[in-house]
Amino acid sequence: MVWDKLGLTVGLEVHWELNTKEKLFCDCPTELKNEEPHFILQRFMRPVAGELGDVDVTTKFESGKEKKLIYQGYHDSTCLVEMDCEPPHNPNGEAVKIALTISLLLNAKPVDEVHVMRKTIIDGSNVSGFQRTMLIATNGWVLTSEGKVRINNISLEEDSARIIDNKSSMSVFRLDRLGIPEVEIGTGPDIFSPEQALEVAETIGRILKSTGKIKSGLGVVRQDVNISIKDGARTEIKHVQRLGQIPDVIKKEVERQMLLIKNDTKINEEVRVANIDCTTNFLRPLGTASRMYPESDIYPIKIDKKLLNEIAKHLPESLEKKLERYKKMNLSKDLAEQIIKSEYVNLFEKIISEIKIDASIVANALVNITKDLKRKNMPVENLNDNHFVEIFNLVKENRLTKEGVSLVLEKLSLFPFKSIIEIVKELNLSPISENELENIVKIKIEENKNKLTDKEGAIKFLMGLVMKDTRGKISGELVNKIVRKNVEKIFK
Repeated sequence: MVWDKLGLTVGLEVHWELNTKEKLFCDCPTELKNEEPHFILQRFMRPVAGELGDVDVTTKFESGKEKKLIYQGYHDSTCLVEMDCEPPHNPNGEAVKIALTISLLLNAKPVDEVHVMRKTIIDGSNVSGFQRTMLIATNGWVLTSEGKVRINNISLEEDSARIIDNKSSMSVFRLDRLGIPEVEIGTGPDIFSPEQALEVAETIGRILKSTGKIKSGLGVVRQDVNISIKDGARTEIKHVQRLGQIPDVIKKEVERQMLLIKNDTKINEEVRVANIDCTTNFLRPLGTASRMYPESDIYPIKIDKKLLNEIAKHLPESLEKKLERYKKMNLSKDLAEQIIKSEYVNLFEKIISEIKIDASIVANALVNITKDLKRKNMPVENLNDNHFVEIFNLVKENRLTKEGVSLVLEKLSLFPFKSIIEIVKELNLSPISENELENIVKIKIEENKNKLTDKEGAIKFLMGLVMKDTRGKISGELVNKIVRKNVEKIFK
């Protein structure tokens, strides 16, 4: 498609959870739980007018569903703030500082005074019927291969409760996620192709990761994509979970609107939700300014100029400098770029600084081995930071070879609560010495001497036999060296 002829215009909203100890408006931890909830609440939502005196169209739409709302909570991670039974505490200072850091990295200008606002949301994802949000900075930009893209606003807000079950008459939410701080980054409508949209999202993601202060894993980041074309209507696509889906979501939405235009069907401004196959479903009408009104329980926060100057002095390393540093660790340019883009970049930094191990071994495992496991449909999401740290400690102590790392990770993804030492024993991956390898090679030669008729054929044949017995216990390069040395003695 010729995007400029279609008049394609795209804007992104990137939402990413911050890795703080406590929630945005209370002291509860920011960890999700999977055990049975300690208590439940039940509520219904009804529409109310915003400060302009109007009831928002999305609010009317949601209230028409007349759903029963069930909330699950835990005594150790949910308090009266989440249950809307106590006023919010002052905003988390750590979260505000992270949001200011991100703002400066995105070339944005922080506001002089932060005002907490209430955004009406009565789909049940917040017990109070609104989400608290605060504008932190405006007028930023990122550079792409097709020019600058404006960053119109950077906000700090509380994440919503997570949906557990959704039926026509009832929705069930869990309150452990409600209140976790997240940044919302909104671009200008300066993106003019699906590929540029992906580039912008990747650039913002790398900048956020450089802070070392954002959460990683499934569900901590989502992208909303605003799309319009000539003769069409602005559509907001919610909850695009993976960056790689952005171009296809845009293309499919353009195709949908073009078909409606061709059939002379009216296109309404609306919010749609992304599906796994990048198609979308109608969610609700597009919202209006009537959804916003001031938070009455929190005073405005003046931004301290000294704090801003201090943050500016200690901004994280730029992506360009990080790439050069990684290349000096003997990482190829390709591997260095991959680790920078990956969700494991902060873990990579932690491991190489704490364990002092060959950086290429760590980067290869975090990038390539995890990618291979995903291709095999292994549950890589079961692997946590502590798993990787323990595995690389074993490699450093010569209790596991680098060749055995992939085998341990594969087994561990299936049984994440198993002891890693136990897995190493089960898979018989304890490293062997060079002398032991010599003995194995000599035994294989003796057992198969009648089959060794030519030098190169013998090397290939013996490599297969020896690798089968020593897989994960010693390096393939050393096996090749020892096999070749012994075969050359035969064919002198």
